[in-house]
Amino acid sequence: MNIDKFETQVAVLHEAAGEMGGNIAFIEKELPGIDLPNEEREHIAEACSYFKNELYDVRTEIRNLEDKLGMHPGEEPYDPDIVNPDPRVTMEFIEDALRSGIACMRGLVSRLERAPHGTRGMSLALVLVMESATNIFEAYFKANTALNKIRAHLVGNGAG
Repeated sequence: MNIDKFETQVAVLHEAAGEMGGNIAFIEKELPGIDLPNEEREHIAEACSYFKNELYDVRTEIRNLEDKLGMHPGEEPYDPDIVNPDPRVTMEFIEDALRSGIACMRGLVSRLERAPHGTRGMSLALVLVMESATNIFEAYFKANTALNKIRAHLVGNGAG
């Protein structure tokens, strides 16, 4: 495999995961300053925690993908217990974790959109989450595009 073909796309995956994580961190940083009912605050915090856990898995799998793409020749594998050498399997893990996090974020946005906005705090929470979610969705699109480019290159080289 031509490692150079993958470096750019793997860098995009790392960048996209960083952007998603940065937006989750921004929500968590701003949330304490917003006057909200405890139930809504807890729901937002739980959604952020869930998404962070999914991103942890994504970052781990990106590193495993690097190994499967041959990007660290001569080094011990990040996870020596991985048996299946097919990078597409790892890419599916990444896609599944991202989809799960995105579904959680979409659910949070929908919940906040349906909630009564009679208070300034609820309106602020909606704007905070919607703006961050927009950035997260854009990063998700970048990650998917990078995965599709990797997949296309694998297929083009007879690996598919």
